[in-house]
Amino acid sequence: MPDEPRTNGFTTVASGQPMSHFQLQTHLAVVDTALDEAFRRSMSNADERETSFTAQEIARRDPRRRCRELEMLNDKAVVWACRTTFYGRLPATTARYDGWYRIKIKASALNTPRDRGVWCTVRTGPCVSSAPLLGWSGAFEATEEPQEWTFEAWLPRGHMFEIRPGDSTLKMGRFAGGQIGAGEGTPQNLPGLAIHSLTLERFHKGAGNESIRRRLFGKLRSKRDRKTKSLVLISETPKEDIAGLMKRFAVRAFRRPISDDVVAPFIDLVQQDLDRNVPVQDALRGGYRAILCSPRFLHFYEKAGSLDDYALASRLSYFLWSSMPDARLIALADAGQLHKPDVLRQQLNRMLQDDRGQNFVKDFAAEWLDLSEIDFTEPDRKLYAGFDVIVQQSMLDETHAFLGRMVNDNFSVTNLIDADFTFLNSRLARYYDIDRVNGDRLRQVSLRPEDKRGGLLTHGSIMKVTANGTTTSPVIRGVWISERLLGVEIPPPPEDVPAIEPDIRGAKTIREMLAKHKADDSCAGCHVKIDPPGFALENFDPSGRWRDRYIAVVKGRRARGIKVNPEFDMPDGRHFSSLKEF
Repeated sequence: MPDEPRTNGFTTVASGQPMSHFQLQTHLAVVDTALDEAFRRSMSNADERETSFTAQEIARRDPRRRCRELEMLNDKAVVWACRTTFYGRLPATTARYDGWYRIKIKASALNTPRDRGVWCTVRTGPCVSSAPLLGWSGAFEATEEPQEWTFEAWLPRGHMFEIRPGDSTLKMGRFAGGQIGAGEGTPQNLPGLAIHSLTLERFHKGAGNESIRRRLFGKLRSKRDRKTKSLVLISETPKEDIAGLMKRFAVRAFRRPISDDVVAPFIDLVQQDLDRNVPVQDALRGGYRAILCSPRFLHFYEKAGSLDDYALASRLSYFLWSSMPDARLIALADAGQLHKPDVLRQQLNRMLQDDRGQNFVKDFAAEWLDLSEIDFTEPDRKLYAGFDVIVQQSMLDETHAFLGRMVNDNFSVTNLIDADFTFLNSRLARYYDIDRVNGDRLRQVSLRPEDKRGGLLTHGSIMKVTANGTTTSPVIRGVWISERLLGVEIPPPPEDVPAIEPDIRGAKTIREMLAKHKADDSCAGCHVKIDPPGFALENFDPSGRWRDRYIAVVKGRRARGIKVNPEFDMPDGRHFSSLKEF
């Protein structure tokens, strides 16, 4: 469906959500897709499948052919560290149907660096040059000791998994012609990944086939039609059965008890189809389709005044889970208990502890902190070596885990500014120059003064989304802090004031370039608010790393630039000379 517009930073503000003809059209397409899948699964055998592959079965079929698949080495399927696109793709995992897939990998590392394992990525896509984008599934740190990992991903038909070393700090292989031949990586002594075995499982999230069948058809029986070979529903009293099924479906879809007159038009629609000898299952599908296009399904249906328990259930569920209330919320609403403060608080805590509650933290952070834009720029690899997709995803994981801990344990909001802990795995810790974290599991880490980290303000994810990939700007970061953390909106700059162009030669400091803006009366009122936090964070480069000096580009090459100076004055005149003092 089309992206919702953001109002005051969020896509969930009702006044900013128009309902256009195009959105209604795409909604109807989604409804049809959902009903097609639900009816297919309810009237067919289970299609979950699990296939196990040996190393030989996932490696290239012709060892003499130069390609981008894995090669066989010592009875293992091997992929080496290099920058060749799609190297490590696994055609054996190609999805035959759209759906959820779970991949289990048993693997070990080859030629590991002295002080760490080989960090690898698991991504998905068509893995062909005409479709260069890859979806993220996860990452792991392989060691010389074989281990097992499990990842899940949604694969459209024709997409496959790609597994490869993804740490940009590893020694990278050089292969001519964009293809890799068997044995070409061995003499280069490259770090690599050896896959021992692999299991691919197609599975479904949510209800199983039998549960879907009960929700759609209740106790109706089915038989196989001799001509079409498909299942058809059997009902001796179709009008009564249809009325009961439609009422039950409408109550679930509308998220509250409903009177007979509300559901009557939908039942009449199905009855008309039955009178024209439309098969029972087709008539039912038409009725369900109409219910899922009703305003009572599309919108919160609430009476003026205080919200009743059913409205509270919907508000709470869509707020935290982005979905309809579960059976527990509806049961409390039925009993008239949900509006009670202690019950409401209890349910809120229950929902936050659920996996869907953890998704709430991610969804909220994506909009509140602009983390949805983390892919918008890519740090220049020549200027900011070491940044890669594993680091970026680990930065997001750090922020999500940090906010989740704050919510679950009701920590003070002052932790957003300064905290003595964060969440790291070995790859992100190494990127932050913190040397006491091992393994690929994200864990809580106590911070020391020399780590120069602490609080949301120092997270790499925040530093990246507030920079452009090449340079930093105290103005951009200052505006971000003012609007995202302090709730103070900064008006746009006057039209007659030119933007600041970064000086990549390192000849001028950002402080010197901003001096003209501060001297302009029309600019000074805002800069006195936004410049202090912006300068306080100047020690963080566009890739989220700490720096003491800017990077300069001299004759096209990276060079040491001017020393970073974070000192500034607060709006009330107080002076600070470092991030810690700020």
